[in-house]
Amino acid sequence: MAQSENRPTGIQIVFVSPKGETENGPLLPLSDQPARIFDDSPWDRDRCLLEFPVFLQSHDGPGLEAAMRAMDRLDCWHEAFAQLAVLDNREFKLGYALLSFWISYGFHIMCSLKGDEILPATFRQLLPAYSGPSMTLYRGELYSRYCDGSRGIAWTSKFEVARIFADRRASDEGVGVILRTEASPEMIIARVGGHLEAEEEEYLVDYRMLHRIDEI
Repeated sequence: MAQSENRPTGIQIVFVSPKGETENGPLLPLSDQPARIFDDSPWDRDRCLLEFPVFLQSHDGPGLEAAMRAMDRLDCWHEAFAQLAVLDNREFKLGYALLSFWISYGFHIMCSLKGDEILPATFRQLLPAYSGPSMTLYRGELYSRYCDGSRGIAWTSKFEVARIFADRRASDEGVGVILRTEASPEMIIARVGGHLEAEEEEYLVDYRMLHRIDEI
């Protein structure tokens, strides 16, 4: 934890694998301002759908967390994402805001959307088209989810990163498995890059196009 005059100014997130290996996350600054608290309990569906894109475009963390709670309660994740397609996306600013939202809350988003095809469709609509080469990509997944047909949108070009996630899932939820696919450029939505110090090299893959997946 970074400190100034004995007062914490930031916090370092460190991930630890079941084998004791550590992986440093980003250094997150701590604000001097008190955290804002949103009471989303009175929100109806219309209010929730109105607030979500506002908080998304302003990168408002507490606001987005309130919107997510409301979207979970009101079961309107599909509608919240679908409405983004008609908003102003000049210079892909809305798309990059959505990508930032994904980096911060990707696991919650995936769990809430439950494989809804609106997720890859919205990313394709709002982000510039991927123009790189074909890639061999890997994913650490819970084996039971894989058997149930879950494919996931987040993959990595690094086998070791997939292994870390598979081990982490095995530690927390059950048996983990490493998956591999040969992704053509048409299948890849975007390269997220290294948003952790360990350089995850994450790629968003259109799981509607995933047909051949190998277990490792």
